[in-house]
Amino acid sequence: MQDFNKFLTEYLRTISKGMMWQNDKRFTYNDLISFWIGLADKELGKYGFRLQVSTSDSVRKDNTEYEGTEYTSEINGKVSAFVNKDEIAAKFGDDFEPERFDKVSNAMAKTINLQVVSYKYEKILNLYTERLKEMASLRQATLLFGHETYDIMASLRQICDSLPHAMQYPDYAEARIIYDGKQFKTKGFEPCGPGLVKKFKCPNDIECAIEVYYKPGIREVDEA
Repeated sequence: MQDFNKFLTEYLRTISKGMMWQNDKRFTYNDLISFWIGLADKELGKYGFRLQVSTSDSVRKDNTEYEGTEYTSEINGKVSAFVNKDEIAAKFGDDFEPERFDKVSNAMAKTINLQVVSYKYEKILNLYTERLKEMASLRQATLLFGHETYDIMASLRQICDSLPHAMQYPDYAEARIIYDGKQFKTKGFEPCGPGLVKKFKCPNDIECAIEVYYKPGIREVDEA
């Protein structure tokens, strides 16, 4: 008969390790689920412990049928941890303490849910920040073109310099504006890597283009 107290200590240690998990810019719900399942299998698999995780919110619904005892945390959504409690109980026999086991399992469900919520709010904050940066850039352009001392060449130079600051990774961004054959470029501009290019005609059929590129070396360029 295995020592239930030793198992519970390792169970708590596993949750502590899970709390140290850091999400990155490419986080998905499947990443989080796979991480916890893999961690539980690595740390507690020798006890026959099996974990399944389900996440749902107002947009995502998980209709999968899971086996085991469900431990649920509902904090701005729902995370359910399904654990093979009956098999664990049978393994430890009379030494098994269901209340202590349930308490730890509920703590795990809450931990996973808090990680999901943290990620969701981080994404919302990032999107809000990006919109503010875009609005600031547009406001600057509007003020320049509407100013009584308006000079189109000087305004285009200032707008070009401000474009990288509207991007998600301004330190890696560079820009160029082409207006009637004249070029306005940020320092060290060189078209390379993924970019945003918009060509159009201004009044009087003047050819124009706005280009923004990311320099090599940025990981999350697809999301940017």
